[in-house]
Amino acid sequence: MVVLTLLPHLTGQGQHVRLDLDLKEIQHPEPTQIQYVLRGNDVHFSDSIDVHSDRISTIVKGVPKGDYTLRVHLFHNREKIVQGYGRGVIQNDDTTLVHGYTKTVNDTLYLLLDWGSKTGVKGEGTYYTVGMLDTTDLKVCRIHNPDSLADEWQDRGMPKYVYKDVKYSYLDSNLVPVISYSFGDHRSPVATGLMLYAFYEDLLRTNDRKYEKGFLNNANWLVANHDTNYYYHYGFNYNHGGRSLPEGWVSGMAQGNSLGGLSVAFNYTGDSVYLKTAAGIFKTMYSNTADEWCVHIDENNYYWVEEYPNRDICHVLNGKITGLFGIWQYYVVTRDPFALKLFSAGLKTLTDHWQIWNITSKNNSYYCEHHASYPWYHLKHLYQFYFLGHYFDVPELLEAVEEVSDRQFCVYPADRLISPEEGESRFQVFNSNNWITSHTEDWISLEQTEQNAIILQYTRNNFSSDRKGAFVAKDKDSEKSKTVTLTQQKDIDYFYTDPDSLLLPAPAGQRKVRVYSSRSWTASYDTTWFVTDRSGDTLTIQYSENKNTVPRTGEIYLMTGEDFRTYKFLLVQEAATINYSSRDSQDQRILVYPNPAREHIYLHSKEPLTGTIYILDMTGRILSSRLIVERSNVELDVSSLSGGSYIIKTTFRGESRCRVIMVVEN
Repeated sequence: MVVLTLLPHLTGQGQHVRLDLDLKEIQHPEPTQIQYVLRGNDVHFSDSIDVHSDRISTIVKGVPKGDYTLRVHLFHNREKIVQGYGRGVIQNDDTTLVHGYTKTVNDTLYLLLDWGSKTGVKGEGTYYTVGMLDTTDLKVCRIHNPDSLADEWQDRGMPKYVYKDVKYSYLDSNLVPVISYSFGDHRSPVATGLMLYAFYEDLLRTNDRKYEKGFLNNANWLVANHDTNYYYHYGFNYNHGGRSLPEGWVSGMAQGNSLGGLSVAFNYTGDSVYLKTAAGIFKTMYSNTADEWCVHIDENNYYWVEEYPNRDICHVLNGKITGLFGIWQYYVVTRDPFALKLFSAGLKTLTDHWQIWNITSKNNSYYCEHHASYPWYHLKHLYQFYFLGHYFDVPELLEAVEEVSDRQFCVYPADRLISPEEGESRFQVFNSNNWITSHTEDWISLEQTEQNAIILQYTRNNFSSDRKGAFVAKDKDSEKSKTVTLTQQKDIDYFYTDPDSLLLPAPAGQRKVRVYSSRSWTASYDTTWFVTDRSGDTLTIQYSENKNTVPRTGEIYLMTGEDFRTYKFLLVQEAATINYSSRDSQDQRILVYPNPAREHIYLHSKEPLTGTIYILDMTGRILSSRLIVERSNVELDVSSLSGGSYIIKTTFRGESRCRVIMVVEN
């Protein structure tokens, strides 16, 4: 046991806090030092302790009674390896024990702090409704075919209803956000939950495993940073609507957003640790403790989720809907009928109260009962009503879209931060059925849909900085227009080439390839008919003449220096006798070889094509298909096919051609 020596003005008569840490699970690397901060009642206690065993017990003396937060960090030399956060109440009658234990979540180690004592002392800002809520007579909104909707949502991968991009500028080295407020840098459970969704959306969109790390790291932070009642606490004081929320406050938006995010993590990984944590959080959505609350049921049996729970209840609309959506995500993976009841009750509250979030004759709605007006929140509320009304067939919310703010023409969102990769994004047009779009940017294209939506398609950002753009939507009846601003982020972790492959003519020659990479790289090859030379980010390829009557292929291997990943760059050189102007231009323009093949078949075209490629057996049964968009070179893997004859069918521009190939087993 180590007894701390504290500063003189912090010692004296008072209670003790015993901090007991079990470090047996931590092996690589072993902690060499512990730092902690116990903060509350305008005093704080902090110290550093050297670690000499696998169990540390520390006594902090002279701690006045009151509410405290505790932060503990474990270091190996100077590198932080484990962190923990907890909150509890110090009483007069006995020593408060804080037991710490480590927990591994997907190979990431966290420190969980469990307070042995907690009282029912309520702070000045606490609302009077505490304890288990009476949900017997909840007013609910009937949802038609909820299981079919849940099946559909699960089949789609459980995306968030509002797309959010990863904002790299405030992520730490673990890809978990740290927000720079005016009063300092802090963690935020809502920001962490939103980044979880942002990484997950990019993972769904690109199927690139690099986004999986950010997705799971943020999910793991949520697993490790709730208290023993599954509440997430904000580590700073906050003033909202003239009411002070003291450090350690909780939020229904944070609870619901975390509930939904961890439900998604369970659906993606099947790891029960996410479902267990989600189940604990779900309890906070229908019950309160003596110290914390974030939901309540009013005297008319309406169910409310509060983003800023305090005595001055303000009904923040965005926070409420975010919390409800988390309950919906939880229902999708558990099919818990009580979760569906809570979600339905939340929809009923919205349908019967949407008017309180509207300011007549203004092109914005206030976001709580303090009548604060924000145009951005107005647009977000319109989209939230639109989504909930359409997806769950709630006509009252579609009516709200029609009536809110006197049917002003608008587009949601009015600005968007988009990812660096090639992709697409959706914008919703409200209160107009007769509108057009225009733009001058060469890196975007726009498509108008019958659902009053704009589909924005954008190319990859190849530059070393963010790029700006915009498009204009115009209501043709009123002549009013809205300009939507775009910011496409630079990629902090990328590797690609321009072009992505080469189709070379038969005569000898030279071609250049540009390599875009955030990491160092080297090039190698094992083919004799070409050589490469690198100058900066440009790779020059010198190739000899192909005198053969069949095309030949080669590969350049590009290896990154930091993570040793290898990228293949494909070259195809035409045969000396290929004639693209022959009478059967479709067959000659698309080369399919080698024939016979062992592991791969290559299709190469003189010009980029869009269409579908099928592999069929000799009975005509489709074994696989692949859609290609504006590609000249396609590689098909046939290594899993048994030896024999197969049909390669290509369908481009409405024309289909078939070729018979032989596959030879290795």
